[in-house]
Amino acid sequence: MMKRLGSSVIIAMIVSALLVISAAAALLGDANNDGSVKSYDARKILRHAAKVEIQTDPFILKLIDVDGSGKINARDARLALRMASRLEATKEYVEPGTEAPAEPTTNPPAESSSVPDLPIEPLLTTRYTPTEPTSEAPTEPTSESPTEPTGEAPTEPTAPVAGIEYHDSFYVDTDIISFTNGKETGTQRVKVASSTEEVTGALNKTYTLNAQYIRSDVVSPGREIGFLIRDELNSLRTGTKKTIYMIDYEDKEYVSIDGDVLTLLGVDFDEMMAGNPIDDMKIPVFTDLRALNATEEEYEGKTYQVVTIDKDGTFSKYFVEPRDGKYYPVIVESYADDMLLTRMVIYEFSTDAAAYTAAPTDMKEYPIRMLSALTDFTSAMPFFQKIGIM
Repeated sequence: MMKRLGSSVIIAMIVSALLVISAAAALLGDANNDGSVKSYDARKILRHAAKVEIQTDPFILKLIDVDGSGKINARDARLALRMASRLEATKEYVEPGTEAPAEPTTNPPAESSSVPDLPIEPLLTTRYTPTEPTSEAPTEPTSESPTEPTGEAPTEPTAPVAGIEYHDSFYVDTDIISFTNGKETGTQRVKVASSTEEVTGALNKTYTLNAQYIRSDVVSPGREIGFLIRDELNSLRTGTKKTIYMIDYEDKEYVSIDGDVLTLLGVDFDEMMAGNPIDDMKIPVFTDLRALNATEEEYEGKTYQVVTIDKDGTFSKYFVEPRDGKYYPVIVESYADDMLLTRMVIYEFSTDAAAYTAAPTDMKEYPIRMLSALTDFTSAMPFFQKIGIM
């Protein structure tokens, strides 16, 4: 089963890649030993790992080795940022050979700045991925005696499910409502988009460019912030690179981060984003409700056609409405053991994501580039402080 990875986790990983720059109870990840773990500490850890700002205090070096591996690298900065974002509990530093504390120190967030983990998984659990036959030549028989054939029929490549189209380019504006033991526990508004396009570079070589976009108020409650990760052609159009955009729609400003900056700092961005569900998400559109044994069900006084898809012990119910001869999901409910986990109420859904995954225009830019990464980062600090991640 694919990991659940909400937008807050994605954002935390992105921000940890960007933060490139010694009491009270000593906490792992507390780079200035002031008794709390903040994004500033993650920044100092990453700067130490990149040999930009070396820490020499022996005790501080113990605190910033967050995972206890004996090495200080981007993983330690990422763990510190997760603690600062309340995505992971803080932990007290314990000298080797002494008894560990019974319980980790936790810093519950204030209600007004909670960072919920958005369960985007409902659209993933019903994903259908057909098995494509490989083009490899058959394996040559060995000199050993052949195995006697069994009575089972050979496995055939899986055929597409009749009545369903899956789209990996899409835009969704939705409320995600979480449930625990059948009771509603929280709602988060989130906008997600993904797109794939082919472009021609030098010597007529074709490149496939992917973009993933998420917009929410997770990072800065009350202020919508967008995160866009794009594959783009380099200046010579001979290859691709990643560019990351962090966008404040209220003040029409954005930070752009050249992917080469991450490489310069030794940060493996692809590894950090491994498991990002947006990249693998596929949205179902239904073309034949009869083939899918659709039923009728009422939600808030309105009757919908409902398609139920069961996969690996979980199932999702798609409440659909007709549009242009097809049926588009407007409500998606995810269940496990017959218990409702999440409900997605979709306000807007499009299979054309180009408008949402394009680089921002007509906004003030704070660029962070490889040749002047430190200077540019300093100039962008007010932006990060304004949206509350520094």
